[in-house]
Amino acid sequence: MKKNNMGPFGNRGPATNRAYIRRINDDPYTGWTETGKGAWPSSDRAVVSFDLNGHPYLFGETKNRRAYIRRINDGGDGWTDVYEGQMEKHLLALSSFRLEGHSHILMLRADLVDLTRAPGGVIADWFIPGDQSKTPVNGEYLSLRINENPESGFVVWHRLEHAPDFEAFVPFELDGHPWLFSTNLMPDVCGPPTKASRFRK
Repeated sequence: MKKNNMGPFGNRGPATNRAYIRRINDDPYTGWTETGKGAWPSSDRAVVSFDLNGHPYLFGETKNRRAYIRRINDGGDGWTDVYEGQMEKHLLALSSFRLEGHSHILMLRADLVDLTRAPGGVIADWFIPGDQSKTPVNGEYLSLRINENPESGFVVWHRLEHAPDFEAFVPFELDGHPWLFSTNLMPDVCGPPTKASRFRK
């Protein structure tokens, strides 16, 4: 278990590579109050929050496919690293949901094909945003169940092959059960633009 060593308010590291914790004021019209900050790696690709045993945590991943779990410190003055591990495919989208009172992480992942090295002049319908030399293939939805002891990481709860079509998705709850709303950002290429799915127990 490793705490961020920036101190409760962080006084080291480039000012541009920082993360902040802010408490929403009791009167939200007055904004928020900063309670903690610290250095944060520029290699981070995405991060989501989740609740475990009544306490907030962060799940995130870096550009080199290193996944991590961080526990928000009591009092919200920083965070503590509790888990780190390597993922197989590249992350395209990330979210979290709760099923039967337990936290899960949902992600869309894919392999990346380097079109500058692919044989036979591969023609791709769309590309990684900002990098037209790569296109995602072999996409899959991956659902992870966070272990009761987050220091031991997570287990793969469900895996589903899916076109890596850069869907944006957000879970929501209806009648006490989690559902998933997703949008297809390129409907002319990848199919229907929106859909809703119900998580199975």
